[in-house]
Amino acid sequence: MSQDLSRWAEGSAYNIIQNIAIGFQKSQILFTAVKYDIFYQIETGNNTTQAIATSTNLNFQALERLLNALVAIKLLEKNGMYYKNTPISQKHLIHSSEDYYGFLRHNADLWESWGTLQEVLKTGKSLVNAKLHEKDDKFIEDFLLALDWRAKLNSDLVLNELPIALTTKRILKIGAASCRYVLEIAKLHSHIEVVIADFPNIIEVAQKLISSEFDHQNIKLLACNYFEEDYGKDFDIIFIDSIIEENSVMENIESLRKVYNSIGKGGKLVIHQLLINDARTEPQVAALQAINLMLNTPSGNAYTNSDLWVVLKEAGFKDIEFYKTMASSHVIIATKSFIG
Repeated sequence: MSQDLSRWAEGSAYNIIQNIAIGFQKSQILFTAVKYDIFYQIETGNNTTQAIATSTNLNFQALERLLNALVAIKLLEKNGMYYKNTPISQKHLIHSSEDYYGFLRHNADLWESWGTLQEVLKTGKSLVNAKLHEKDDKFIEDFLLALDWRAKLNSDLVLNELPIALTTKRILKIGAASCRYVLEIAKLHSHIEVVIADFPNIIEVAQKLISSEFDHQNIKLLACNYFEEDYGKDFDIIFIDSIIEENSVMENIESLRKVYNSIGKGGKLVIHQLLINDARTEPQVAALQAINLMLNTPSGNAYTNSDLWVVLKEAGFKDIEFYKTMASSHVIIATKSFIG
């Protein structure tokens, strides 16, 4: 009796669904390898199970299974007892590489919260229920590194849309995450004062990351609760990245009214944000982020163009422009009128 072998073929329904179903297994294998710096260990000469086990104080038998699984998912190669990084691992999974994927540690931090999805579907409320400044320092550092990796990748695309003028003298970045965008401006324009405002514990973590690469006199770090405390007036540009999605519509209207009052006449609010379509199904990364925000924030959600337009209008802005970057994110520029 002949069997229909097409069901096992690449691209078959079975393969598509099975790859989704076991995706969490591959993710945890990768996260664990990153946590214990397996790829770096191999690159620096610890290329046997025994050598890595000795260096990392891991169990030999358990580690060997992990290494073999990494070979199976094509992140390592094996020749006898020796392991070797694949070109992809060598380029993107070794922390000393310029092309290191810095978002992986943050993704690993989300593992436990994603395990609460079934329970959250019953209540609609996150079991984490904490904003970024209420997390521990490790979570904050991993989050900042993840967004810095993205900012480094998208820097040119976003900076090309920023309305830097000869008259620009003061820029405020609300939130230390993705501050690379404004740090690059500070490096290029020494006459522009760049202020980065965030909660004290986040500023403390961010300062270590910033000082390792940027050391310019025109950069100021301001430790404050930017929702409640004053962060200054008459800024030419206020820049926000990926904060909007962490808050409810009403929270954003309230905070952006404060932003409006802190911008000088004719000044600009610039928002860099991944937006979702009106059907809330695309792009895929935004639909997944909507779930992630439900699991990890008290009131966050993915925003559509229309959602954000309403928020900005309610906050007082009238001239609002949306620009889509080649990275599928949006740069939104809202101008404060010279009148009123």
